[in-house]
Amino acid sequence: MFLFNGLVYLSLEYTTSTNAALINGATPILTIVLAAAVGFDRLTGRRVAGALVSLVGVVWIVSRGSLEALASLSFNRGDVIMLVAALMWAIYTIFVIRVTRVLPPLATTTITALLALPLLAAVGGYELATQPVGPITPTVVAGLFYVGIVAAVAAFLFWSIGVKGVGAARASVYLNLIPVFSVAIAAPTLGERPGLAQLVGGLLVICGVTLASSKGRKKPDAGAPPAEVS
Repeated sequence: MFLFNGLVYLSLEYTTSTNAALINGATPILTIVLAAAVGFDRLTGRRVAGALVSLVGVVWIVSRGSLEALASLSFNRGDVIMLVAALMWAIYTIFVIRVTRVLPPLATTTITALLALPLLAAVGGYELATQPVGPITPTVVAGLFYVGIVAAVAAFLFWSIGVKGVGAARASVYLNLIPVFSVAIAAPTLGERPGLAQLVGGLLVICGVTLASSKGRKKPDAGAPPAEVS
């Protein structure tokens, strides 16, 4: 929890939000491969294909469907930091699978938060002591409340519940719905109307998530007698 959040914020000091979003879109691929490598999940064609399709959707949303925008991207150490953050999230997801076999999701989230609290307090205290602080407005307070309660507690709790219920591979693909929800929420709150690129990218993400979450047809038992035809 501490490493992932800290690395994400650190990466954004050096790279753009566009690059960070694109790299974060690769998290499902990392999680699927890692889960298969440690024997916690199976590496299936549907899951890999779904993750790739949803990644294309994320790229389409972030680049607004422009190949020129993709070609003009440049990468730096912030992108490497973001890639490490994505790997940390994949490892955290595997950790959640293992721990929730013994503890309920609420206990898992609580223990994780308590372990991360001293490190977060130390880093946060250093930042407050060394960096200038702007005016504390109601908007800032509301933002801190959302980040501290909804994003940092509720989101991690529901993530633990979801991973325990469907596994790391299937759950990880849902991460690529974040840009889709961002576009949907920005419309009524910020007045940003989604364009064709956002709609196409969102559809690709949804198709990818559906593909990765669906179950293939079960192969008939080789020893079962053929069905009678009347």
